[in-house]
Amino acid sequence: MIEGVIKYSTSKQVKKNSLSKKDFEKIEKYRRRLNRINMIGCYDNGIGFGNISMIGADGKIIITASQTGHLKSLRPKHYAKLLKYNTDTMTLRYEGTGKASSETLTHCSLYESIKGVKAVIHLHNEKLWRALIDAGYPTVDESVEYGTKEMAKAVKELFKESRKTSGIFATAGHFEGVFVFAGDIKSAYSLLLCTITTKIINKRTYDAYL
Repeated sequence: MIEGVIKYSTSKQVKKNSLSKKDFEKIEKYRRRLNRINMIGCYDNGIGFGNISMIGADGKIIITASQTGHLKSLRPKHYAKLLKYNTDTMTLRYEGTGKASSETLTHCSLYESIKGVKAVIHLHNEKLWRALIDAGYPTVDESVEYGTKEMAKAVKELFKESRKTSGIFATAGHFEGVFVFAGDIKSAYSLLLCTITTKIINKRTYDAYL
């Protein structure tokens, strides 16, 4: 499967960015950490992987732009702010000079489906991905491809009866793909680290693992 291919339709892209300094600093803090531990990054073939989003102070979804995984740190121009979206028609309207992440509508489906979710992390890590599937964590069926209408629907279905505002799940058909969501970006990042240390390795070997 080719990573990073845009599958949504852009109804209108506003080439400006009203991302506030406070929102930028908050999301970028954790995006840098995820890049540092290679949960967001770039494969040897130059294709980027992983993305992060959160609800900004104005209630709009902020998400990393597509193909920014190779960058250790981002600038405001490397983020998109969603103005309008529709997971059924696969359309987006957003601010930003770059293209919104190819997984944008999957993020949107989590915000739509689970009340109280304010941050989503999509990372790639084969060891964690396999461990979650083997341990019976919620998993999207292997027949569902990333970034599609079917993926958005599958995520909604997976959590339609959930009362939790935080969680982690794997995407069986999207190799290495893991999603983490929570009520704020710090909690999402903390949940990821907690899952790694309790399900994959012990804390003594954590630094070596990273």
